[in-house]
Amino acid sequence: MTRRGRRSAGRSNVVDIGKGRRRRPARTPKSRRPRRSRSIAPFLIVAVAVSIAYFGEQLMEGGGVQLPRVIRHGGESSNASAGPLSGTVTHVRDGDTIEVTRVPVRIANLDCAELGTAAGSRATERMRELVRGQAVSCHLSGRQSYDREVGTCALADGRDLGRVLIDEGLCGRWR
Repeated sequence: MTRRGRRSAGRSNVVDIGKGRRRRPARTPKSRRPRRSRSIAPFLIVAVAVSIAYFGEQLMEGGGVQLPRVIRHGGESSNASAGPLSGTVTHVRDGDTIEVTRVPVRIANLDCAELGTAAGSRATERMRELVRGQAVSCHLSGRQSYDREVGTCALADGRDLGRVLIDEGLCGRWR
């Protein structure tokens, strides 16, 4: 028999308080309950194992691991390469950014609308038409804009990509 009444048969947490009435005992407040240990050790072990597997595979293939570039004041990169770059265009990101042999190049002095806009889509499509299957030669300034080298690029026939898009009214001048 408990202090307030008898326990009902078969229900250990229900207390009979007389006259056929039953009630559950009050719960222990959260502040007095024992805390569950939430260990992050299993998560860390999995994260480290995945990292070792990924980077270890790259090192074994001889590709090495490319670390992010360190950007100094003034937007210059510590290992930005100034000078010529030539090759085929492997990707057109938008109207003012292309990738030449997988090197992203921000066309200097060119400002096109963003890709999600109608004007940006027209500029991007025109850039694709200009460089499709073409070799380009770029002169990199040694500066960077985000992850892109900044420079001017010309088609094989000598036409400057930025000048073509500005003359056609698809883009403006980037200052």
